Amino acid sequence: MSETRYGVISDVHINPGILPMIIDALRKEKLDGLFLNGDIGEDQRMIAYTLHHGLSLGVETFVQPGSHETVADYIPALNHFIAKSNGRLVNCLETPKVERGHHLVFLPGSDFRAGGEFSLDLHEPSLQTGLYETSQGSNLYVTNIADLDKLVTDPARTLVVCHVPRKFDNPGTCVDFAYFAEKADGSLMPGTVVENQIRQALKQRRIDSPSVADIEEIAKQKGFTSKRENRGNIALRDAYLRLGVTKSVTGHFHEASHKANDLESRAVPEGVMTDNLFYNSGTADGGFAGVVVVDDIKIRYHNIKVV
Repeated sequence: MSETRYGVISDVHINPGILPMIIDALRKEKLDGLFLNGDIGEDQRMIAYTLHHGLSLGVETFVQPGSHETVADYIPALNHFIAKSNGRLVNCLETPKVERGHHLVFLPGSDFRAGGEFSLDLHEPSLQTGLYETSQGSNLYVTNIADLDKLVTDPARTLVVCHVPRKFDNPGTCVDFAYFAEKADGSLMPGTVVENQIRQALKQRRIDSPSVADIEEIAKQKGFTSKRENRGNIALRDAYLRLGVTKSVTGHFHEASHKANDLESRAVPEGVMTDNLFYNSGTADGGFAGVVVVDDIKIRYHNIKVV
């Protein structure tokens, strides 16, 4: 079998200007395809910007939403670029599976939506994946995890591309590691956001090198509890284990950028061909992207970091 090389980009939130650098780095990788794997822009203009630069690689580009995209922003931008892409832009909402020796299975949306309208969750198999109107009259596109039962027909050859990773058990090595701050009411903020706010406040008081313990104590005084945990999706974990899925490419958790692990939560080194890989390609905002190379039932990854 011949190798197929896919670039991976996700999590474009506040720094879209870095995309040309990432695209230039990926251009050197002789790619056969590109995954735009969710959170590709905070609004329609940014989504269009990401699609424009992704298509500039000149390869088949698979795109799906993550946690932040709204239907009103995402669908018009997507349709605009599909119309001018000469078939190179694949809408994974409509094409959840592609077979080419190996099988690509796409799961759009997210289980944790930050203003987004694309939901990923487990429902009864009878609930069809598609666009719904909520009781409040808003849009909600639902991806049913139960669809995996129909989509995964050859698990050894299947690579699941999903913004959200499955649940694992080792924060030190795994793609679903999250660092976050939780308030008493259960609301969450990225741990790095709270930490940076505290560091800035201390810097104004000329305290330049606070310890981790100091930061966590100040966060606690402000009503936050810092946590470092595996926060992947339990329903995905159970489905992958039941169906025999051993390969997935994800994003979502910025703190886990460029982490890669196997089924046993052990780290998988870069460049090692394996039949068992879960890979977080990283947040584009931080200059992270990735390449996965698929050869029949085997896969390896290569990290891209531009800053």
